[in-house]
Amino acid sequence: MANSSPLIYLAALSDFHFLRDLFGPIAIPPAVYQEVVEHGSGFPVQSEVKAALDDWIAIKAVQNGWRIEEICESACLDLGEAEAIILAQECQAERLLLDDQRAVGYARELGLNVTRTPVIYFEAKLRGWIPSVREKLDALRKKGFRLSERHYRRVLKEIGES
Repeated sequence: MANSSPLIYLAALSDFHFLRDLFGPIAIPPAVYQEVVEHGSGFPVQSEVKAALDDWIAIKAVQNGWRIEEICESACLDLGEAEAIILAQECQAERLLLDDQRAVGYARELGLNVTRTPVIYFEAKLRGWIPSVREKLDALRKKGFRLSERHYRRVLKEIGES
């Protein structure tokens, strides 16, 4: 299961394939598809998602649609985040790819295993796919990715790049 942020930023850094290589098939809810493909015109993520559809990315609808509005309002989440969280619960997903701090906190309160984009780069370095997590985190920040200094330093410390 994935929300739009990991898709957008990995595509922006030409690392979209890490999703497939690390996680295999991924499902995205309709709101995420609309955000990254239908409204993502001109961005790298649009072509990446289109190319991966029906190969290793699938669009999967939420069964309990009545929960979407409730979660959007009560947890102050956007539509894609709410659908991704509900879908992860419904499918008993092994993990949920999600970045927004509020959404991550909410998902973790529900007992979901959340993986954020910096952790994807952590895993890529462990596998020898990239030489430096710092370079990727710096590039993410330049693209507008919100990463607190505390979280930035913690990831680098854990990977031995502090």
